[in-house]
Amino acid sequence: NDILDFSKIEAGRFDIEPDTIKLREFAENLVELMASRAFAKGIGIALLVSPSVPEKIMSDPLRLRQALLNLLGNAVKFTEKGGVVLEIAVAQQGWVDFQVRDTGPGIPLREQERIFGEFEQADAGSTRRHGGAGLGLAITRRIATAMGGTIAVTSRKGNGAAFTLRL
Repeated sequence: NDILDFSKIEAGRFDIEPDTIKLREFAENLVELMASRAFAKGIGIALLVSPSVPEKIMSDPLRLRQALLNLLGNAVKFTEKGGVVLEIAVAQQGWVDFQVRDTGPGIPLREQERIFGEFEQADAGSTRRHGGAGLGLAITRRIATAMGGTIAVTSRKGNGAAFTLRL
């Protein structure tokens, strides 16, 4: 599916279709969807929504879901102990930040930009250990850009990672 989505994006057949999203309910459903994978690994997963976050937003629910599931899926996949948190807050000037934090192995600074490239992962051995084609973050960056937003990562090797999707 990632390869098909990436092909659509590359071919210019990628449309954003805004609709009203009940944000808390939307986010609860995503975390609930990932909970069984997290619990099967013995790690926690949580949702934190700032009181300042509006009840509804306009966004493309399909693409936002895809981007957040990519981030949550990676966080669960690479976290062996501790947990994953999806935090939603209002940033300056009305932007909404969707931050996925984990207690995984972290990402070395030299790898942090590269992991957003096509078919890339932070560790060459991680493909064998964790699977995946290395397209999820590339697709997520394209989605963020197409929706007028950004995605960034902050991390240090050994201290987990925090991916922030700002829309």
